Amino acid sequence: NTLTEEIKRTYPFIYNVSVYAASYIQKKLEITFPDYEITYIALHFLAASENISNKLEKNVLIISPFGERGNQIVINQLRKLNDFNFKIDVINALISPCFSEDAYDLILSTKPISTIHTPVIQYQLTLSPEDLRKITDVLQTTLNTLVLKDYVRPALFFADQTFKTATECILFMCQQLALEGCVDEDYYDLVLAREALSSTSFGNYAIPHAIERTAKENSIAICLFDRPIQWGENKVRMALLLAFKEERTNDFGQLFEELVQLLADDAFVKKLSKSKTLSEFLQLCQTQLDSQQKS
Repeated sequence: NTLTEEIKRTYPFIYNVSVYAASYIQKKLEITFPDYEITYIALHFLAASENISNKLEKNVLIISPFGERGNQIVINQLRKLNDFNFKIDVINALISPCFSEDAYDLILSTKPISTIHTPVIQYQLTLSPEDLRKITDVLQTTLNTLVLKDYVRPALFFADQTFKTATECILFMCQQLALEGCVDEDYYDLVLAREALSSTSFGNYAIPHAIERTAKENSIAICLFDRPIQWGENKVRMALLLAFKEERTNDFGQLFEELVQLLADDAFVKKLSKSKTLSEFLQLCQTQLDSQQKS
């Protein structure tokens, strides 16, 4: 189906959301419908998405003791940074703050706090011009950070693989994820169930995953093939199997979009598939991402 392939390649995340919606509908109504019906669902989502701002969405946590009015001043100041759409949470600094830093792109705090990797900017009563400049710089810098590197490890990177079929490859990657303690042994069945709805191949690569988030750890297994293998209607040079925990952050959407952006160039995928180590693979991805964001 030409339309299906076009939407999968051009709007992959919207298509993947449509697959999830199709699965939900089929379970609820106890019906089945063919692959091309998912395409029509995707068209509805695509039409709706045209009404959504194309600004960059950022999640910000404010830790402040100043109450609703004081916090609203800071929120209004953030809203004036026109390059971003902010989703803002506020925590009272007078109590011991408890939060998941992975859910935020930036933390604004009136007192020093320590985090593992989320940037923190300390401010006084309101945001000064210097604070706003720092915020913009930090959020722009995160655009060049390779999301992929946070979910991969050498033990789950496999170069020069000789699999003959997609199913064989999926089984192997699921087994390796289970050995690493990232998923349960039934994850293979969940990935195949997603694959049965619609192939997860996008041009010359594949991103297999389960419909539901059931992993023990957020992780990715990567297989690079010595020669392309058939995956649905496409011949692919690599597969990246995603596994995500039930706890929801922006990770899946950010990662999925990043992968599709990186792998949009067939020539780059061919070059990437020849990587021998994970460090080489990630370096090529970072260089490609930097180049795309400069252009």
